[in-house]
Amino acid sequence: MRALKRSYVQIANKLVSLGLIVSEPDAPLASIFNNRQKLLSVVLKSSVILLLTLLLSYLGISLRPFDALSIFWPVNAILLGFLIRYPSYDKSYQFIVMYLAMVLADYTTGNSINNAININVANIIYILVTRALLLMRVPGESHRRTLQALIRVFPASFAGAACCALWGAAVSTPYNEDSFLAGLISWFTEQFSTSILFLPVMLSIPKSKNIDEFNQIIRRNNLLPLLSLAITLPCAIVVGGGGSLIFPLPALMWCAITYPLFITTCLTLVVGAVEIMLVSVNILHIQGAVVFTVLDSLTSARLGIAAMAISPLIVAISQTSTVKLLSRLTQRADFDYLTGTLTRGGLYERLNYLSDAKTLKGHFRGAVMMIDIDNFKKVNDAFGHSVGDQVLINIVAQIKSCLRSDILVCRMGGEEFLVVMFDLSPLGALTIAERIRHTIEVNPLDIHGELLGVTVSIGVEFIGGKGESALAEVINHGIEQADMQVYRAKRKGKNCVCSRDSAGALGYEI
Repeated sequence: MRALKRSYVQIANKLVSLGLIVSEPDAPLASIFNNRQKLLSVVLKSSVILLLTLLLSYLGISLRPFDALSIFWPVNAILLGFLIRYPSYDKSYQFIVMYLAMVLADYTTGNSINNAININVANIIYILVTRALLLMRVPGESHRRTLQALIRVFPASFAGAACCALWGAAVSTPYNEDSFLAGLISWFTEQFSTSILFLPVMLSIPKSKNIDEFNQIIRRNNLLPLLSLAITLPCAIVVGGGGSLIFPLPALMWCAITYPLFITTCLTLVVGAVEIMLVSVNILHIQGAVVFTVLDSLTSARLGIAAMAISPLIVAISQTSTVKLLSRLTQRADFDYLTGTLTRGGLYERLNYLSDAKTLKGHFRGAVMMIDIDNFKKVNDAFGHSVGDQVLINIVAQIKSCLRSDILVCRMGGEEFLVVMFDLSPLGALTIAERIRHTIEVNPLDIHGELLGVTVSIGVEFIGGKGESALAEVINHGIEQADMQVYRAKRKGKNCVCSRDSAGALGYEI
């Protein structure tokens, strides 16, 4: 074990000194072996990388024609995307694990050990160079790790593929009959096209917390862009010629402005991979009878597809950034920055949405509830506005704990809050109002070790109408009446619930 430790540390430190890997300052390589828990984490994560690399390597080797490079070599781009997408795996020692797994896969499938050792250095060079460019910090940039990498996919892939090709062509030329230039072109176009197709997919995988939102977006979108994309491939086969490669481009651009980024990158990958496969088996003909170029059909197709694939990616990134910006602006306009409740503008936007979406069909009934914090000015005067803010936040939390998630809660201003509820009876509305009042009363706020008791006065107004009724007008009338009931509750001594009965009399008090 000690010998293994010394060997590992020597190899890793040598790579660090050469600048090929970066050692994390907070976790020196030698210290990994001094902590059992850390060692277990290293072993588990290294096992994941080892198995993933072996699986992808065998897949790439299976796509390798006799005595030639693979039609696809997805190993490098997928592994690089995995490291960037999941930073906990992006450690220096993982590059050694990847390299050993690649060599093992090559050797066990009939390649000589010397050839496997030399050629797979090119794969690691691609990963290291492309990773460095994707994650390089530029002064003034504030993009997230994955978004920054997506923006730089094209130049980083170009540089990484070029460095990989230089090494790969140099070490593989003695083993085949191709010239250095032919090997350089073949290595470069394969790595570059594969990187442009696979890397964006890995970088745009949605996070687990965003899966529900992602599924909702998918359900809202139509299938016309996808159908148009499916039609373009048969058209490309029938027409043929170099221009047929970009037949899917308009459909991909349509997909880019319609679907989420991840779906667009997946569709681009599928289209690019299918076109490369069709060219490789001579189903899609992109060169005429007279060939005026030194590039063969497959090499030319790889370059064309890589150039095509970057266009929908740029559009999709721009579209995603625009949607996120609009979402942030909407969040600021529609939600109160302190409590997270709706603003007045946000409330009426939701009411308009309910009306336009015909969510309230036929007759509807519900209630409007005005909640006013008792003696809030005294709290601000006695404890300061920072404590007052904490009271507001605490009150909102208590209100929401008594309500369904689909009920609208709005801060009307100062210490007044509005609750709009549908599909419940007057008794149900009063029961909820009393539950809110009681919950706030029995849950005082802890202020520096002292308990600050807070109460509220609540006014309830029952609402109802037909689906074609102007919902905003119904709510406005309900707010006026509920506000009157709040004043009535204040006059009765505060900390109570008041409402009218259906005939307009002052009939309900709790």
